[in-house]
Amino acid sequence: MRQKTAAIVVIGNEILTGKSEDKNASFLIGELRGLGVALRRVIIVPDDVDTIAKAVRECASEFDHVFTSGGVGPTHDDVTIEAIARAFDRAVVRHPELEAMLRGYFGDDADAARMIGYAEALLHSVLPERDPLAEQAAALVSRITDDPGLRRVDQLAASSGMTPRTLQRLFADYVGVSPKWVMRRARLHEAAERAGSGEPVDWAALASDLGYADQAHLTRDFTVTILVPPTRYAAAPLFDPAAGIVLSFVSGRPWAPSRAALMSFLTSAG
Repeated sequence: MRQKTAAIVVIGNEILTGKSEDKNASFLIGELRGLGVALRRVIIVPDDVDTIAKAVRECASEFDHVFTSGGVGPTHDDVTIEAIARAFDRAVVRHPELEAMLRGYFGDDADAARMIGYAEALLHSVLPERDPLAEQAAALVSRITDDPGLRRVDQLAASSGMTPRTLQRLFADYVGVSPKWVMRRARLHEAAERAGSGEPVDWAALASDLGYADQAHLTRDFTVTILVPPTRYAAAPLFDPAAGIVLSFVSGRPWAPSRAALMSFLTSAG
């Protein structure tokens, strides 16, 4: 069975200017992984109708599911509804039955908490059943990222009570990459944190600590993944170790995800 794919389009000038912190994308990353859906793209766009429409249209043509975060609020300047309609060549209309249903439920004195509760109940009612295998895969990914001592696939297989072949198949079906790939990315994140700590780094010793055959292999993987050699990174790190690697999106402005979001991104991007 083909694994479902998804993209997230985060909308908002306040996200791009740093006035607000986006937490929805990192939440969705974890939820999608738990459901066995492979996240393939995260985009941050400004509050511009044409830009939003273009991003949503392109993602919808490539992936099974597209999530938008931001906008669709009760503000006079929100443009998301118009942009989504334009993305699919639809007109924006007010559905009389839905309007009557909402007015009948909320009345004229509805408060935000009540509306949020109603929306959450509605969304939970249409969630698909959780997949135990997807949850198992997510737990194994968390084990890899939390335990620096896990360096080999056979170690993880033995500790989880399955054969290496079964483990490989589980990751192929639900993570989209091999367990060895996830282990290597987790160790590289450790290397980046230590390199960005400001303390002197013994690269040969670090390579050994992280399970590399030698310093050259660590340097190669680090450079390919982080985009700069480790010594250069240590001299001028691209990110605050407490925040995460800086990724550039549609606006060209930087975004620094949390460690959890970064690891989720690295284990879901293929």
